[in-house]
Amino acid sequence: MFNYETVELHNRTKAWLFQGNTTWVIHVHGRKAAKAETLRGIQALLPFGFTQLSISHESDPIPEGLGYPRSYFGVKESIQIANAVSFAESRGAIRVILYGWSLAGLFIKEYLANNQSSASVSAVILDSPLIDLKETLELQSLNAGLDEQFGSDVYEALSRSKLLKILGFARSRVPTLKEFSFNMPLLLMYSRTDGYVSMKSIDSISSAKLLTRVEFNDSRHCRLFNSDPEKYRAGLVAFMNSLET
Repeated sequence: MFNYETVELHNRTKAWLFQGNTTWVIHVHGRKAAKAETLRGIQALLPFGFTQLSISHESDPIPEGLGYPRSYFGVKESIQIANAVSFAESRGAIRVILYGWSLAGLFIKEYLANNQSSASVSAVILDSPLIDLKETLELQSLNAGLDEQFGSDVYEALSRSKLLKILGFARSRVPTLKEFSFNMPLLLMYSRTDGYVSMKSIDSISSAKLLTRVEFNDSRHCRLFNSDPEKYRAGLVAFMNSLET
């Protein structure tokens, strides 16, 4: 079913390339996941004949990534996305769609915030995105049997981190999707029972042009396709068709 080749991006990270037409879909997996996480989306989009590229992060284990131990909340990961877009354009991409999973929603947001002149990127798909770091840390504290305040305290410590300042994040810029306008068509697929990332602020996500929501009932984090493949595929088909009108 999956005919692909492994390609090397500029920094020696590996990516899966599925050859197709001049519309490219770049899949960006989440933190502590792997490219295999994106296979659900790749499979669902095969009928469209798109070229699809599933990239690795520097934090992925060697040989797929560089084995770096930490995430940079989209600072370095957004550079990885920029390089993937450049790779696609160098191979003849006319239109690029970014498809992010979990924490990759923040990675894509950082890419868009810093690469507004990238004309080929025309749409975004997000599956189970991390919307707000503070709310997610609070949720994970509760999941661990701790007080919600512990998550808030961790967030406050993170906000004051010298690392974030070195990376260029002011306190008010700790990454979040809340109130960020994607300014392009956005497909948002999620479940309010995600359980891993907080969906408390899901309704705050906006898009200046087009926002399509597909909500799944009683689904868990990044398992939306597993819980209802038919609904997942239908959401993708409707969204792709809307891009043609």
